[in-house]
Amino acid sequence: MTPMSRQGDNHPNWKGGRYIDSAGYVQVRIGVNRYRREHRVVAEKMIGRPLAPGECVHHLNGCKTDNRPENLEVLGTGAHTLLHWQEGGKEAFQQPDRPNATCHPDRPHHAKGQCKNCYLAAAQKAYRARHPERAKASDKAQKEKNYSKHQERKRERYAELRAAGMSAAEARGLA
Repeated sequence: MTPMSRQGDNHPNWKGGRYIDSAGYVQVRIGVNRYRREHRVVAEKMIGRPLAPGECVHHLNGCKTDNRPENLEVLGTGAHTLLHWQEGGKEAFQQPDRPNATCHPDRPHHAKGQCKNCYLAAAQKAYRARHPERAKASDKAQKEKNYSKHQERKRERYAELRAAGMSAAEARGLA
């Protein structure tokens, strides 16, 4: 007499090959120690092909355990995200409100307790401290660029004034 196999439905702890995972979705057994979310399996049977990487299954009534075909809809990830934002905003995604920055309490937090402007300024300052030669070269190039722009604007302004009949000395007196 051979002993009975104690796997699958012969095991005393067998619960039918289904369980609810930590995210609230029903998982079904599809093989030995292999489980998949039931709504994805049902949707694939509905459309007659495997889901593409950019496709999601939406529960129309919002109940993650209601996997009837009439309650499921296959959407692209962008359309699915947009749908949830339109239905409930941040709450639909269970996103907490971002705290305000400690540097400027009227601005949203970006990183390390700072608003975006202060964080980027601190990062730039740290970079300049780590790479002083690169910072010096960058400063020199920026000054040359700004100087040439300033000179060009000055020439354009004097040309406009001369076209209006003023001399350069009269134009300097206006400034």
